[in-house]
Amino acid sequence: MKNSETVSKVINALKYLNKDEHISRRFVLNKLRENATNLIAQKLKDRSLYREDSLESWINCLEMEKIDLVKCDIIEFKTCKDLMVSKKELPDIIYSRFGAGLTKVYTIDGEKEYEYVTLMQYNLNKRRNNKSKKFFYIKDNHLYLPDSTTERVNFPILTLETEKIPALNSCDNTVNCNSVWDYEFVISDKLLQTVIGITVQELAQTHKRIQSDENPNFDSHIKSSTIQ
Repeated sequence: MKNSETVSKVINALKYLNKDEHISRRFVLNKLRENATNLIAQKLKDRSLYREDSLESWINCLEMEKIDLVKCDIIEFKTCKDLMVSKKELPDIIYSRFGAGLTKVYTIDGEKEYEYVTLMQYNLNKRRNNKSKKFFYIKDNHLYLPDSTTERVNFPILTLETEKIPALNSCDNTVNCNSVWDYEFVISDKLLQTVIGITVQELAQTHKRIQSDENPNFDSHIKSSTIQ
């Protein structure tokens, strides 16, 4: 289901379509994404939801650039021979207790694989002088490749901001004219109605609270006639 359709379901359920009341579609989408992110992270945490193909999107040909180690603010990477960082920010990634919703990164020819690492794990591996594995790290929505000179990478990512992905593909020169509303709302089919229901309930309560605040001294009959 596209973002536009999902938002419309919430708005219709709230009966916000009459001319006297209005709610921002973007606000509804952000609230839907917030609830979807929380629910997916929770389900991944208790392992009642596995990484499904419908939840993952691929970023292909993300361009990396070499960073000056002197200017790098990650102390653990100061001793790296080389350090690469993505030129552009990644979309917001869904996290769970098992780490980031991005677990593998590949060179575009598929010959090298990088694994997600914490700074503590990276230091431990460095002390063991284990050079057989390659790692990546994420900070401030940027991808870091320590001890690497790889210039472009591909990887699957768990994100709801799929509209940001086309701009990250440095190998594709086609112009993307799609708006955020044309993209699929990323959620497992079995969780979609739950997310919509939670969002409708939250927004309905917020609207009711606003009405109540606008008429704090009225009884229910006066308040009703005033709002109408």
